[in-house]
Amino acid sequence: MKKKLFQKLAAVLKPLLPALFTGGMILSFAAAPMLAPIPKRLIWTLPAMAASTEPPAATTAPETQETEPDTTALLEAPQPEYRDGSYSGVGIGFGGEIRLAVTVEQGRITAIEILSASGETESFLIRAKTVIDGILSAQTWEVDAVSGATYSSEGIKAAVKNALTGEAPPRANRETHTVSDNPQPITEISFDPPQNGYRDGIYTGSAHGFGGNITVQVTITGGSITSITVLSAAGETDAFFRQAKAVIPAILQAQSPKVDAVSGATYSSNGIKEAVNNALASAKASSQNPEPTEPEPTEPEPTEPEPTNPAELPITEEFTETYVGTATVAANEEESFWDYDITLTVTVSVKRTTVETDGQRKTVTERTVTEVSVFADTDAVNLAFLHQAFNQLKPQLMDCGEIDAVSGATCSSNGIRDAWEQAMQEVVLGETVEIVDSTPTEPEPTEPEPTEPETTEPEPTEPEPTESEPTEPEPTSPAELPITEEFTETYVGIATVAANEEESFWDYDITLTVTVSVKRTTVETDGQRKTVTERTVTEVSVFADTDAVNLAFLHQAFNQLKPQLMDCGEIDAVSGATCSSNGIRDAWEQAMQEVILGETVEIVDSTP
Repeated sequence: MKKKLFQKLAAVLKPLLPALFTGGMILSFAAAPMLAPIPKRLIWTLPAMAASTEPPAATTAPETQETEPDTTALLEAPQPEYRDGSYSGVGIGFGGEIRLAVTVEQGRITAIEILSASGETESFLIRAKTVIDGILSAQTWEVDAVSGATYSSEGIKAAVKNALTGEAPPRANRETHTVSDNPQPITEISFDPPQNGYRDGIYTGSAHGFGGNITVQVTITGGSITSITVLSAAGETDAFFRQAKAVIPAILQAQSPKVDAVSGATYSSNGIKEAVNNALASAKASSQNPEPTEPEPTEPEPTEPEPTNPAELPITEEFTETYVGTATVAANEEESFWDYDITLTVTVSVKRTTVETDGQRKTVTERTVTEVSVFADTDAVNLAFLHQAFNQLKPQLMDCGEIDAVSGATCSSNGIRDAWEQAMQEVVLGETVEIVDSTPTEPEPTEPEPTEPETTEPEPTEPEPTESEPTEPEPTSPAELPITEEFTETYVGIATVAANEEESFWDYDITLTVTVSVKRTTVETDGQRKTVTERTVTEVSVFADTDAVNLAFLHQAFNQLKPQLMDCGEIDAVSGATCSSNGIRDAWEQAMQEVILGETVEIVDSTP
């Protein structure tokens, strides 16, 4: 009896089972969160979803019954897959656009290759690339950014998302990340060359670049611009600023700051141009002074023969000095890398003032560190640790304070400390005072002391003043000679390393920076004033924004060619790195095309 009743009940409930199952699913997932729209380039594998979830024709709520089975099917479906192919994407990193290619095979991300990231600092980009492993492992761009390279790694993530979804990357406000102020609008330089030329001397000028103020030193010799040295540019991105310095040779060649800016480094190069223009304004203003001062020489001739010397004081010179230290980064017991050498270059700004007080001539010299840079020919991993240490130690080096080891980069920190100590061992920073000589003013009043021939005292004393009047003013000029100046000049050359038929790499640009030490002495012989200038190459460095393989060949060529460059000899191609050697040679020739090394003599004027 019970069995028959159960069979009848089952027969009644069997047609209702689908409806009961559907109702239960609706109640279970009514509160489920809404799913995000499916991107165009994503495909979800939903087998038989469309065929098995059609609602009955007589249903009164078709919209609800269509969407609920969709939710169930989505939850039961496998993980998302990507359409096979190769996709390119772009994201915004720290210094600009990052372009990459994403390869998808069998529905999974199998490779991510960065195509270009010219605006990123190399050491930070190397660190940021570790985010790619996380993306490949998680099969999504939604992974954590890399600490210490946040903006660059976020740019890589955004580029991957752009490649797979087509969604435009967010345009980061780079001004808030890199500089305290927005770059100033670029305006045309107003430059009018002076009619009477420039007055010889050393002048400084400042202007706004991309990340802050740029200060330059301009040297005028014989009425012409002979050298331009950057004293400070703390707010500029190093890679862009190296490129921007290419405007300096153009200014020297044109003898005017009204030249084209450097493409790709517009704000920084315009900052250099404006700073040079402001420095020349001072030279131009002072060049107009000789006109109104022409009547003045009539006054000192009869009445002021002695004050002519103090009139020349104080004498102020401003220039830069470069000091280089080398050291070895040695592995400790816990590390597993080969020892490598580093070169630390320290630029020191010098202000020397000669004054006369209490009959004594003194020279007050003040030295300040204005720039520090490091170079090493090693692999990308070592470079990452080296720059991690250097970026944290640079403020201490600039302040000349105690150098602490950087956690996680102890070996690199020790190497930087040793190179610094070697470079600065003979340098006295801050202010120093040196007594040059005493002026011969005291012996004159002691002449009347011999009182023996009282009646004859007036006779010998009268001719003495008459002799001093015509003879003393003339030696005042030679007394200031010789005048010696020592400073440095920087020349930049840019060339392309091009692949030959046997090579398989993309062409890339290199920047060669040549530091030249200048010693200029002004002397007077046979009534002629001459300037003897001696120029010597003291440092050469190369920079390229390319991959690690190209950098290895470039530094192989550079390390072998550097002694030839320093000696200014013939540049031979390095076996196994011919393309890099040719690029270095072309950059050298461009940088040094207007430079005369060795000793040159120029006749300034003839004394009347």
